[in-house]
Amino acid sequence: MAAGQRSPRPDFRKRETAGPDAAAAALPVIQTQQGFRIHLWLGSNATAGEGAFPNFNPPDLIGCEYPINSQLEHLYGAGLWVGAIVDTGRSGFAQPVPLVSTAYDWGQQGPRHEMFGHQTARDTFFRTSIFNTNEPNRKGVDDDHDGRIDEDELDGYDNDGDWNQLTDDLGADGLADSAEVGCHGGYDPVNNPDPAYDNYEPFKNDSCHLDPATGALTKKNDKARYTEKNGIPDHGEPHVDEDYGAVSESDVYIGYTDRFQDPPVTGHFPLGLRVFQKSYAWRNFIKEPFVVMEYTIVNGGTRTLDSLFIGFFVDPLVGPIQSPDITNHKYVGYFSDVRTGYASNGFDRPSTPIGVTVLGAPLPLESLRYTFSWNRFQDNPGTDADHYATMASGLIKPDQPITSGEDTQFLFAFGPFKTMLPGDSLKITVAIVSGDGVEVGASPLRENAARALALFSSGYRLPAVPPSPPLRITQGSGKATLNWKWQQGDAYTDPLETWDDSDKFVGSLPPTDWRRVNPPIGHTTGGRIFEGFHVWRSETPDFVPNSYTMLKQFDVDDSLHFEFGTGIKYEYVDSGLNVGKTYRYAVTSFSIPRVTYVVVPDPLGGAVRIDTLMAPSTESDVSQNDTRVQLPFAPSARIGEVKVVPNPYRTDRNYTYEEGGWEGRSQFWDESRRLIWFTHLPARAVVRIFSLSGDIVATIIHDDASRLALHEAEGQEEWNLLSDSGRAIASGIYIFTVESQFGKQVGKFAVIR
Repeated sequence: MAAGQRSPRPDFRKRETAGPDAAAAALPVIQTQQGFRIHLWLGSNATAGEGAFPNFNPPDLIGCEYPINSQLEHLYGAGLWVGAIVDTGRSGFAQPVPLVSTAYDWGQQGPRHEMFGHQTARDTFFRTSIFNTNEPNRKGVDDDHDGRIDEDELDGYDNDGDWNQLTDDLGADGLADSAEVGCHGGYDPVNNPDPAYDNYEPFKNDSCHLDPATGALTKKNDKARYTEKNGIPDHGEPHVDEDYGAVSESDVYIGYTDRFQDPPVTGHFPLGLRVFQKSYAWRNFIKEPFVVMEYTIVNGGTRTLDSLFIGFFVDPLVGPIQSPDITNHKYVGYFSDVRTGYASNGFDRPSTPIGVTVLGAPLPLESLRYTFSWNRFQDNPGTDADHYATMASGLIKPDQPITSGEDTQFLFAFGPFKTMLPGDSLKITVAIVSGDGVEVGASPLRENAARALALFSSGYRLPAVPPSPPLRITQGSGKATLNWKWQQGDAYTDPLETWDDSDKFVGSLPPTDWRRVNPPIGHTTGGRIFEGFHVWRSETPDFVPNSYTMLKQFDVDDSLHFEFGTGIKYEYVDSGLNVGKTYRYAVTSFSIPRVTYVVVPDPLGGAVRIDTLMAPSTESDVSQNDTRVQLPFAPSARIGEVKVVPNPYRTDRNYTYEEGGWEGRSQFWDESRRLIWFTHLPARAVVRIFSLSGDIVATIIHDDASRLALHEAEGQEEWNLLSDSGRAIASGIYIFTVESQFGKQVGKFAVIR
């Protein structure tokens, strides 16, 4: 293998590279997985993807996967770069020089990390959620009742000063000694007062955790390791992180510095950074595959940092992990309107892309200078001066050909930012984005980047979702009439009145617009975001969400013209239906798109332009008013009209839905789903089934009034071929009788097994 060449995917896992082996990390590295729609590994070495692991070998073998369980990979590694001009004060440097600290880099030297978190109980991954029941982390709420709101950061420290050393010093696990169990069993105040051996007792030995090198006893004198009774607040203890305003359904926090290097880099000097990284992901409220990454970068050194540029180095690996050479099957590109660098696979199917979108910075995004640079990994420059020159260049390199067939990486950078004195900080927010395609598909990356931008611009206030309307269905011969007009007293809120405080676009409309007049009490921003109704039908008897087909759309006819302007209606007649067949209906409500304005400067210095990004509408779920309907057979009004269908019933025939029958979907079918229909029954009747010998087999009570209330077909009843005692009937001829106000009908049918 040529020097510096990465081998194809399978061999790469063996780390057969010319550069230093990342397994020889200077510090132990821990990992956590973030995301719901997309799974992204994060490491305490400030790296996302496979590089979060020292040997590039995640336990599930995938560094970033979308869709979940698809075995589609996206990322060798990605990480933050920070570059600045610094007066090092060192001999040999006559003037300030460019320095760059890289969380992750891979050039001819092999993989390189220059940012790490300390591996102690105090400095690790902290998690919480808007749904967390153990730690009250509601945003905008005084959870700890101290008169302040969201004042305790998610960092394992007592930010608001309410931690009590006498009562709250319980260690990083948040458990008192009496609740812990260790190598010598449970708590005993005399013989085992510290079961977990996590108390800070500097003059006592730890007999549970021996020195791994020598096997000798160690003293319990390290406050970072022995966290209980050490006088320092820890994550998990009472009054630590207890009033943090959670942003998402998975908030993950970690801090790290740039004082460490793996492997050591000759001539590199750390900037003295302390970086606090938060990531946000959503399971229920956000359906698009993206993870928001928020970095607070602090100048923790003693030198002034000038002309800062922030970069994100992305070393993509895109495609199915079974493909023998996805290392060289990638191409990269850039969308200037959504400020997104991305990579995709031009050879292997299926594949889904990966991208990085800039969401926020201390300066207006349109005022920054952007660089998008890509190269083959072996051409990646290795010096700080080279890195900084690339970050500050302002070069937007043309998109790579789709079938380039190269091992390409890209750097997406922007700046410059203000001078950072010691102690100063700046916050940068980006999103790791994927999708079903780059620009096309049900959920393309470009559209998801716009959705992430809209979410960030609203302050992470989730867009409102109009509720489904109440659905009423009237059955007829071969038709179903749907009505969803909201009425006073209905359990659902009127969808047209759905108000979203965070929608800046609607909030900018004139106060006389119907979307803004008469706001709900206490609402001063935003407006009504309802746009229309979708009418859905499923021909699957069981409730299967993805089985619905849209029959009709009705949308608002106003000056915004987001949709077709059909006008709002509240009734739809679905005709031409098969009598006796089961249908399911639903009516959903959808909103206007989420509109975000983005200022895009001309890279050649010309006039800026305003791009309008439209994130997808929100829509209610079909489950909210899903209604099952069986169209009625006309009830008989005289004797002799009742029929048995099918007759004969043959067990070697397929009567499932897929074959035009009525016994449900084939994937769910079993013997208990066998059915015979008695059709054209009088409105009220009793059906009795007898064997040829005259023994009663089963009795069915029919009442159309009760069936109509359940939206089930009138004039018919189903029988599951089981006797009243629950036993399957044998093959043979059976007699049935129907007794009603019109008299008694006698008939017969056959079952052939």
